[in-house]
Amino acid sequence: MRQLFVSLVSLSPYPALLDRQRALALYVSALIFGVSRLVLLVPGLLERTADLMQTSQTAAALIQVPLLGGVVLAWVLTRRGELRAAAGILTALMLVAGLFFALGRDWNAPEGWIALWLGVATAGLLLHPRESAAIAACAGAILVAGALHDFGDLPGDERAGRVGMALVALLWTAGLAALTTLVAYGAQRAARRSSTQDRAQHLIEIGQLAAQGLFDRANPKDILHQAAAAIERDFEAVHHVQIYVVEPGSPFALLQAATGPAGERLLAQEHRLDIGGLSVVGRVTLNRMPLHIPDMHADSIHKPHPLLPAMRTELAIPLLANAKVIGALDVQSQHVNAFDQGDTALLQAIARQLAVTLEGLHIHDAAQRSLRENQALIKQTQTSLREIEHLNYQLTGRAWSDYLHLQAESTAMTLDFDSGQTTATADWTSTLQQAMAQHEAITTEGSDHKIVALPIIVRNEVIGAMEFELAPDADLPDGVMELVGAVGQRLGMAMENRRLLDETQRVAQREALLNDISADLQAATGVDAIIQRAARHLQETLAAQQVTIRLGPAPGSNGASRERSQG
Repeated sequence: MRQLFVSLVSLSPYPALLDRQRALALYVSALIFGVSRLVLLVPGLLERTADLMQTSQTAAALIQVPLLGGVVLAWVLTRRGELRAAAGILTALMLVAGLFFALGRDWNAPEGWIALWLGVATAGLLLHPRESAAIAACAGAILVAGALHDFGDLPGDERAGRVGMALVALLWTAGLAALTTLVAYGAQRAARRSSTQDRAQHLIEIGQLAAQGLFDRANPKDILHQAAAAIERDFEAVHHVQIYVVEPGSPFALLQAATGPAGERLLAQEHRLDIGGLSVVGRVTLNRMPLHIPDMHADSIHKPHPLLPAMRTELAIPLLANAKVIGALDVQSQHVNAFDQGDTALLQAIARQLAVTLEGLHIHDAAQRSLRENQALIKQTQTSLREIEHLNYQLTGRAWSDYLHLQAESTAMTLDFDSGQTTATADWTSTLQQAMAQHEAITTEGSDHKIVALPIIVRNEVIGAMEFELAPDADLPDGVMELVGAVGQRLGMAMENRRLLDETQRVAQREALLNDISADLQAATGVDAIIQRAARHLQETLAAQQVTIRLGPAPGSNGASRERSQG
């Protein structure tokens, strides 16, 4: 029995609580009216009904058939989600039924009045106040018409009674219409208040989710999946959610989050839509305006996806950041025209929050990438500098080795301040060697002296060392060793400057010599004269005992062989 009732009474087309309540009231009204029509067909009651309607039993029964058919039609329309049409048909049937009794033999028959008042109550609860007032006025007109029917054939006292009863019926009808309208208005206000609170709560939850994801620098896909799941969970009318992201410069909107098994399959297929295509998301990402399709089954262009055949309504909203489309929020419902203005406004607010979150995460990712690139560049630069510095050290060491080789006679000096003698030689003592090996100042103490040695460093390359012999009891005040080290550094800088000056002079001398040789060779006439002058210059430069110059191909090669020599 319960399964039969569930199969007959369906509230699934009505996602909102108020609509479910109104649909349930319509089911109850249709059931009461339908049962009352069936009861009138009972043999005993059918005879009374025919008598009240002043017609035959067959005609009275036939009149109930279209009324019952109308009840069935209203029931079907209610199941399909067309609440207003069902309510309009049902109230019209009730007025017709009341009219038959009001114009019959007994205008105040309970069957007629109950039908009229049930119609007034149904209209007040389910229809617009203007429509409800029109239904109440029609019911009042039917009561007045019934009261005036055969009014002239009545005695005077019965006329007064009928007028009084008619006035009471009219007042009752007006009061019932006003009461039901107030009840419906109060229910609507409560539903709107509850819906507003729910929407505000949904917006707060999505906002907290987006803010937390932005604060934690979470993966954008994780935030979108959580947001899609929250939207489907919190919105009764939503049965499927998709969130698309548009990469910069891409002609496609790529699906990044979706709900349900169909969403999992679409994500596995890396589903994407053309920007500017015929799809709802394609148009939204191009026009940057929301698009609402109230019934996809009735739309000539937009149809449900093959994986989502039960969907009827689709609403897509662009994700905008700095007037640029970065994605789209797409929600779908199994109900026709499932999203009202409040739902649309709330989903637009959620779309704005998601857009801000995605843009913030994109900016953070871009900053992180730039930081990593800068760090890699800095590391590469440091490595290059170390290599250059190492090469510089090597070149400095090689340059000083060559320089000291040329300055072999003046690379050491010993000053004896007690005797005043200066000696151009110096032995490599253990302290000198230790200072050069350790790259730092060394202090040693003996029985009759104290020795301080420190290296001479040029560009981190040790080019020599110096030592000082002090009295055994000599104290070194604080800062003296730092001063001595600074003097050693200045000595190294001075010697490096001198080396560079000598190197510059040698280069200048070589350039001058080359220029003289080139000028002398250019002044010679004839090949023999050029060869003789070249041989003489080479002999002078190299202090050679013999110079041999050969021109022409080597022996065994093609062509003439010509040989010249100068000794």
